Amino acid sequence: MKQLPLKPSKPLAKLAHDTVGNPHYFDLDRLAGRRLVAAIAEHTGQPIPTRPDLVRALLAESGIVADRLSATVLLFNVHTTGDGPIDRRLRDSHTPVALTLLDLLDQPPTLDAQVLTVVENPSVLEVAYLTGSTQPLACTSGQLRAVDHTLFRLAVHHGVHLRYAGDIDHAGQHIAAIVADTYGAELIAMDAATALQAQQHPPAVMLAPAVLAAPLATYQEHDVVLHRILR
Repeated sequence: MKQLPLKPSKPLAKLAHDTVGNPHYFDLDRLAGRRLVAAIAEHTGQPIPTRPDLVRALLAESGIVADRLSATVLLFNVHTTGDGPIDRRLRDSHTPVALTLLDLLDQPPTLDAQVLTVVENPSVLEVAYLTGSTQPLACTSGQLRAVDHTLFRLAVHHGVHLRYAGDIDHAGQHIAAIVADTYGAELIAMDAATALQAQQHPPAVMLAPAVLAAPLATYQEHDVVLHRILR
């Protein structure tokens, strides 16, 4: 710990490789990774962060870069007002754009004040693209990662009105609650009326009885849900 912060900065996997010979040793979902974060928090006199973006921010302060490239968030029809390279990518692209955590941290776009609908599943953006939707959309692809939290923080900073829609199941509702409580997002297409209407119009191809016996979930690919999201 006496060597912190590292200069120059070093990727977490490189640090693990050079320390114990295994680049995955300090992966943040492993005990050794969690212990490293706790030790750095104690060394710097900070509380142990639990949100993935805050974990990475703590590590970055100590010169440790935790994977900023593999996870991406998808943006489509998102309006920007800046002149940076990410702003231009978003303005110039007619298809969904995948942005990394590094993109959002190193060259963050300046988001215009707009209503941004964030969804759980990439298929919603596929439908939006195929149907010619001009609605600003983003996709987190399920469980919230550092890149997703960073996008939410950026949106709030720029006065974007966030709407969030996920699958209507236990996991989806848990994610939605985090987005609403942390970032003040308006939840859409996840209410009981949406679920009831969707269940009254089941898919044309029915599953086997054993599968149907499981608790019902309403997915974003259902036409009823898509209509409420893409309007």
